[in-house]
Amino acid sequence: MTDSVHPPRASILVAEDEHLVAEGIRHNLNELGYTVLAVVPSGEEAVQRAREMTPDLVLMDIRLRGKLDGIEAAKQIRASLGIPLIYLTSYADDETLERAKITEPFGYVLKPFQTRELHSAIEMAVYKHKQEEELRESQERYYDLFRRVPVGLYRTAPDGQFLDANPALIEMLGYPDRESLLEIDPTDGYVDAEERRQWQALIEREGIVRNLKAQWRRRDGTVIWVQETARAIRDIDGQVVYYEGAVEDITEQVEAEEALREGRSQLESQQIFISRIMESIPSSLLVIDRSLRVRSVNRNFLEKTRREARATLGRKIEEVFPQVLIASTRLDQKARGVFRTGRSVEGAKVAYRAPGLPTRTYYYRLIPLRGERGVENVMLLMDDITEREQLGQEVRRAVRHLASIVECANDIVVSMDPLGHIVTWNQAAERVSGLRDEQVSGQSLVSLCAAEERPAMAGRLQKLAHGERVQNVEVNLLTADGQEVPVAWSYSLMRDDAGGVAGIVAVGRDLTERRRLEAQLIQSAKMASLGVMAGGIAHEIRNPLAIVSAGAQLLLERPDDGQLRSESAEKIHAATQRASLIIENLLRFARPQSQQMREVDLHTVLEQTLDLLAHQMILQKVTLRKEFQPDLPTVYGNPDLLQQVFTNLILNARNAMPDGGTLTVAARATEGGQVEVRFGDTGHGIPPENLSAIFDPFYTTMPVGKGVGLGLSISYSIIRQHQGTIEVESQAGQGTAFAVRLPGMADSGGRRSEHSQGF
Repeated sequence: MTDSVHPPRASILVAEDEHLVAEGIRHNLNELGYTVLAVVPSGEEAVQRAREMTPDLVLMDIRLRGKLDGIEAAKQIRASLGIPLIYLTSYADDETLERAKITEPFGYVLKPFQTRELHSAIEMAVYKHKQEEELRESQERYYDLFRRVPVGLYRTAPDGQFLDANPALIEMLGYPDRESLLEIDPTDGYVDAEERRQWQALIEREGIVRNLKAQWRRRDGTVIWVQETARAIRDIDGQVVYYEGAVEDITEQVEAEEALREGRSQLESQQIFISRIMESIPSSLLVIDRSLRVRSVNRNFLEKTRREARATLGRKIEEVFPQVLIASTRLDQKARGVFRTGRSVEGAKVAYRAPGLPTRTYYYRLIPLRGERGVENVMLLMDDITEREQLGQEVRRAVRHLASIVECANDIVVSMDPLGHIVTWNQAAERVSGLRDEQVSGQSLVSLCAAEERPAMAGRLQKLAHGERVQNVEVNLLTADGQEVPVAWSYSLMRDDAGGVAGIVAVGRDLTERRRLEAQLIQSAKMASLGVMAGGIAHEIRNPLAIVSAGAQLLLERPDDGQLRSESAEKIHAATQRASLIIENLLRFARPQSQQMREVDLHTVLEQTLDLLAHQMILQKVTLRKEFQPDLPTVYGNPDLLQQVFTNLILNARNAMPDGGTLTVAARATEGGQVEVRFGDTGHGIPPENLSAIFDPFYTTMPVGKGVGLGLSISYSIIRQHQGTIEVESQAGQGTAFAVRLPGMADSGGRRSEHSQGF
């Protein structure tokens, strides 16, 4: 035996990569009575063994070989296991020691070392770790009690800032967590600043305050009453470090005391109070006892019935109300039923006429009034609903009036539920569609639209059901005989009291007559354009006629000249073909447009239009440039209407270049699947103030007699009907460019684009 004091038998893990040093440490530790769990040469093994064995202490060489040096291995052991650790080092520069500090080591031992140095370092580390564990356990027990106690506990700085608070106090003040309570500004926090100064002065004088009543403010601004015990904690110089205390919410107690005081006062004036209530009630009120005698009555009843109190109180209800009324309402039997069952009775409407007054309509109820022995009295309430009944009749008349307005409207008015199922269908809808209200009730409006337009209508109704706005649109309505009627639809939402969608109202206008008038207007505008072209067309026809005439004369003069005969015949034939083509194009342009929509090659339409207007361009000294993209996609449309649009834009460009210029006509496919036709001139341009009005009907800058201002308006309408757009760019003095964009066909099979509209 070498020592009477046995060292603690701590288990130790040694990390040392020098074998002889490691064995020396193992020998020394065994001599000192420690248990050496393992000796490892690398940081990786040290981390692994520490996790497997959980030693009481780790001796760690700072400069271990391998991927993990001693410091990196120590970081992992301390972070995951919290095991105390002592560094072994033969040399440690300042940078290495700074790195090692973050692992919070329990000491350093410099190699070479004496056994007593190692023993002392281990003893100190074990003792320090034990003290920390005991402190941690003590703190945990304290904080566990701190958290569990039902009374609010706190610590605050001298300025009132919370330093700590238990869950009871956090809940009492209405904060979601401890952190949010600690963050509040004491200057506008839980206690008035003046009250806090008085509280601190009291503690300075008394040392501790007990059972102090105060008002604290919760997070939501409400005020509560608390009972507080607090004291100041001072440092060795007597300065206040912080305040600590306990508070209890006594709001209910204070309110109960206040309520008790108020109750006594109210009890003293209860009879007066009840009397005033009865007098101020706008209903007629009687209180009857078990013998069906009137025990109390308010002024409203006396005035309505023109009775006096002395002639009413103490009388049975048969003496107060007419016998006819008692018999019709069975008022006496119902009152006895309330006494027997203790349940209220909702009566009904009853007509009552006091002497000398017009008949009034009342709604009556019988309400039990309970006492210590059950139902002691029954209160009869009579509400005068005469005006309400009259108002109800007015409302019903207004509803009938509104319904008649909807029925007499010239436009289609359809109301639907949020899913688009038809609820009402007015007479205009019946007249346009040929379908009666009972035939369409409950059906989806989508099912009554043209087949190719149903997806678009379904999408709009779905958006409306979600409360979104949608644009007005034209969708064809199917009639009873399967025909399609063009209808312009607008929508509005019906909302409930909560703001949700309760229904959808669709108003549709039959566009059949409008389409007919538009066709007439388009034809009129076309004929106006035809008049502009008449001079050029006449010249175009005269040229071939002159050739024919000259050839015929030569043939008559020299009938035997074979070469002349052959040459004249060829020129006469060519001139005749030219004149025939001009007349054919002219007739195609002049005749009313076909209503048939089909696949259209814009190259062909443009070439025909340019051929028709070629002489106009020559006379005006306008140079034509064509930039047509090969393999241009086809569009779905009416070629006659499109030719009219192109003709109008070309003539406008010609008029903008009175002294000649260049007109560029370009056709290309865009990235969005559209086909763009662009007409750009080098004319005088459009002033900025006129740009916003050029598509308005009857707007023109031409002299009187030179135009009516319908060309661009009609062109805009035609392109919109083709689901396309027409835009203009212009700068005064530099020219104008019109861009017409039309949806390209999905493929070359002539299928209709799903968004296109019929004519």
